[in-house]
Amino acid sequence: MTHYVSVVIPCYNAANTIGECLSSLEAQTYPREFYEIIVADNGSTDGCLDLIRQKFPQVRIVQAVQKGSGYARNAGIEAAEGQLIASIDADCVADSKWIATLVEAIERVSDEVAAIGGMIEPYSYKTTIEHFEDFWIKQENLRQGKGLVRYAETPNAIFRIGPLRVMGGFDGTMGFDDADLGIRLQKAGFRIEFAPGAIVKHRNPSTWHELFRHRRKYGAFNFKLAQKYPELLGDVTDPRTARRVQLETIRRVCGGIVIKFPLALLTKWDKPSRLWPLADAVAALANYLGYRDAYVAFQRSSHH
Repeated sequence: MTHYVSVVIPCYNAANTIGECLSSLEAQTYPREFYEIIVADNGSTDGCLDLIRQKFPQVRIVQAVQKGSGYARNAGIEAAEGQLIASIDADCVADSKWIATLVEAIERVSDEVAAIGGMIEPYSYKTTIEHFEDFWIKQENLRQGKGLVRYAETPNAIFRIGPLRVMGGFDGTMGFDDADLGIRLQKAGFRIEFAPGAIVKHRNPSTWHELFRHRRKYGAFNFKLAQKYPELLGDVTDPRTARRVQLETIRRVCGGIVIKFPLALLTKWDKPSRLWPLADAVAALANYLGYRDAYVAFQRSSHH
């Protein structure tokens, strides 16, 4: 039996990348009559929807009223006709066997497996920032069993529609919607597995500005996730936790800039290696600022 698959792509002003993503999806080895492609748009204004309509007329476009990738994915899932939901981002490029490999992987396991994450590789290594593996989205929790939470990162995943609907889809308020869904799936008794042969190339931060912006956003997302699951991730709303985070950030930033970075410049390492202490300090500072943004917002809301 060949499963019908719905590929769902959240999209917001992705004119520069969505064409390559959709081209890779149209070139799949999986029979085209057995999958649909749904772009769930979040109010794009850069002409990407016109591009899709002109160059990819088979692609369905749905509108997500609420802003955020989680809400967009939910809009796509709601419109989906498939029993399997394949998830990819608008800035990703899928290997030609991506859908086929994910379907084969989920067919081999029991219904207790609600989701499978695939291999996420870097799209490019052109810039210094792109060389820093610590900043890649790479399905690390599934590949290496790292972290307290097991989940399928949504740039490359496949979900059974039943468990997704039982869970109510993604929580669009979280930011880390995929991690939140993974926690809820596991609490409900489902399992999440890994398919290394299902490959997607993902664009990671390529400039210092992008690195700072991404890490600040992730700092706020981490706060929200821990706030929802303090039993797993600790009580981030406790002032003592906030103080510890602040002190750890000071130690990491000062140590990186004052000690490690000057020492690295004296070595014969390649450029990315010499700049790593500086990049780590930038990421630490941005992560703290994101945490602080969320913490201040929490304090204000708790006083009302």
